[in-house]
Amino acid sequence: MVNKLERFAGLFFLFAFVNMCSETSDEEIYITQSTFCQQTDFADVNDRVLDRLRTDEQTLTANVEKQKDTAENRFANPISEVEIQAKIGDAVPKSTKYKEKWAVNLFENWRQQRNERVGNTGGIIAVNILHNSLEVMSDEELNRSLALFVCEVRKANGSKYPPNTLHGMVASIQHYLKGKKRIVRLFNDDKFSFLRDALYAMMKESASDGLEPLP
Repeated sequence: MVNKLERFAGLFFLFAFVNMCSETSDEEIYITQSTFCQQTDFADVNDRVLDRLRTDEQTLTANVEKQKDTAENRFANPISEVEIQAKIGDAVPKSTKYKEKWAVNLFENWRQQRNERVGNTGGIIAVNILHNSLEVMSDEELNRSLALFVCEVRKANGSKYPPNTLHGMVASIQHYLKGKKRIVRLFNDDKFSFLRDALYAMMKESASDGLEPLP
């Protein structure tokens, strides 16, 4: 690299000198050349040019290394799928989490009490016991269990829930199941038409009782 720089510096001065000669007379060339040779130390000038070229080369190398470091540090450290799930969970609003927990707990409390009441009848009435929890129910079980739930669920004082609350319960349960890696479309899949019919009927019944108008 140094030899190349030295050759470049020599050519640079040769070119400058030739250019100067082409624009002056012979006498001026002689006088200028003599004066220039007396006042200028070619070795010193050559060293200064080489130093400047070396500095430029070092600056270029430093910039290349800096760009390389920037490219290598551009992205975040690798993360696991567990960490991704944690981020997804953190992104869910607290109000949504609360509604999910409330709806699921209400469904499970209803299911347990219903099974106890059905068991106490001694099988006199034709009502099936709901053995499975939400997470493991088949689509058919989910369709019929949620239909029963929206028809039978009541407040602590025994009164009916308003239409919007009933709809919100089903929506919260659907969102809860999505978080459990089970995608169900309770409001638009034909497999859950029985649930939707029951939900609409109960929402209309609640609205007619003056709780609140249908959404």
